[in-house]
Amino acid sequence: MPPTSLITPCFLVTSICFALCAAAGAQMFSVDFESFTAPAGNFNGGPSGQVGTGLDLAHTGNLTGWSKSGGGTVHIVDSANLWSAGGPSNPRNFAVMLWQDNVITQAAGIAGSNGLGTGYLIDFLAAPTVYEAPSQKTMNPPLRDRG
Repeated sequence: MPPTSLITPCFLVTSICFALCAAAGAQMFSVDFESFTAPAGNFNGGPSGQVGTGLDLAHTGNLTGWSKSGGGTVHIVDSANLWSAGGPSNPRNFAVMLWQDNVITQAAGIAGSNGLGTGYLIDFLAAPTVYEAPSQKTMNPPLRDRG
């Protein structure tokens, strides 16, 4: 099975959870992006965090089990923590932000998928978002699954 890729050509989109279910309804795959890591200096939400929310932000990080390409990939917003110079006060809850030419591709196929004659339901949450400046808001979020 080809890897799963999420692409957006020019806009910022938040992807919080991606799940794959067989037509029978049993969930066979889910990802929450909690494996995100980046140098401390790349958490750059200060002094006020994400526009309109104050949430912590980071860029140029890594996701375990995913490859990446594009400027500053991987961008994230931490929906559990307001930006603070002292660091997070709650366990992290990362959502990937796809910006301009950003692409993330799952490194391995999904075990148990691609069965002949089996229908699958792919479900993910995506929404327009913004980074640090109002000019960075999403205008028309095109999101494609290249599975």
